[in-house]
Amino acid sequence: MIFWLGAAGRLVSLAVHGWPQWFQLALTAVEVALPPVFLWLAAADEKARAGAEPARPR
Repeated sequence: MIFWLGAAGRLVSLAVHGWPQWFQLALTAVEVALPPVFLWLAAADEKARAGAEPARPR
């Protein structure tokens, strides 16, 4: 979620001050794109852990 706050700040800065350097635009894209990927990976990990059978002692 912190990534999205950073992206929002960059977008507000873009609206107020105009276009930044290309690298700042690349960072904005990363800050917008990574949170959904992290959330997807976390959900997949939780699903995998829930589906795994607990180890039974022999």
